[in-house]
Amino acid sequence: MNKFTTYSILALFIISIVACKEIANETQDINKTDAIETSSEPSATTTHFLEYNGVKIYLPSRYELYSYVKYQSLIDSLLTKQEYKMESYRLNQLTEMDGKLYLFYDQDKKASVSIKATPHIAFTREDAQELLNSISYDNQNLPDRNKLEIEKVSAKFNGTVNQQVFKTVYKFSEKKTKNTWYQTNYTMSSNKKTILLEFTEAQLNDYDSYILKTIF
Repeated sequence: MNKFTTYSILALFIISIVACKEIANETQDINKTDAIETSSEPSATTTHFLEYNGVKIYLPSRYELYSYVKYQSLIDSLLTKQEYKMESYRLNQLTEMDGKLYLFYDQDKKASVSIKATPHIAFTREDAQELLNSISYDNQNLPDRNKLEIEKVSAKFNGTVNQQVFKTVYKFSEKKTKNTWYQTNYTMSSNKKTILLEFTEAQLNDYDSYILKTIF
């Protein structure tokens, strides 16, 4: 995989607008949310300080901070072959971006959180629409894509001059095993700081009450 020449939150996903034409209709649904059941999280939280840019993140206390080496060993022992390929692909993308990667894991629910603190970039609703297209394009190029069913559950942008938040939720299913998991992404920029958060779990949870408390 080639190194990115421009390090920004958009560079993680935006490959080419031209290459995304076949999925451009998703821009029309940026604020559409399909009906799906979510679970409520407990109120206990833990504060995590991202020393890269000074951002304070609030996460459910059940998530434990892991080193990169420890996390790699963990996924090698726990994930299916298909899940491991996808997670390794995702980690490679994140580590190639400028900034610092923080990894968390919940042993009980087998759920993970990755947080990438990057150099700042502000973005608009139009940028978020392009980002949505690029995420979908990237999903189409995942390892062994033909073995997966991928569904966009929701995509929503909220932004002002001072702060931008873009949230997407995708559902992944292995065709053979019927194993299913969800990925919830938050792209956030404020106070000259940018972070990318991604929750991966078997059961979909709503993390808005945690993420919107982030202190930039």
